[in-house]
Amino acid sequence: MILTYINSGDFMYDDILQHIHNPQTLIIDLRDEFSFRQLHLKNAINIPGDDLKSQIPYLPHDKLLYFICDTGKTAKKMAEQCQQLGFQCQYFPHSFQSLLILKNEQYF
Repeated sequence: MILTYINSGDFMYDDILQHIHNPQTLIIDLRDEFSFRQLHLKNAINIPGDDLKSQIPYLPHDKLLYFICDTGKTAKKMAEQCQQLGFQCQYFPHSFQSLLILKNEQYF
């Protein structure tokens, strides 16, 4: 299984947008709870990065796990760890703030 990430440019947004409403994708927002409550992608769940290891047994193996975070670094790290455990993973390698360009209620 190959761990994939999203390239910069327009493709970056096209890819994440197709996952927001995809029932076969679980978007995991690794930011702190306060930031998540302020604004998050639709259908995303919040598991702060420090809590993810304890939540791994409860993650679905039949869905793509799509990780996002403040910078992209934690998302990459967690996607790599979960992939080693047999999960199908992708991560968004940019900051959550970069998604604000979308400015559309169907995404947030």
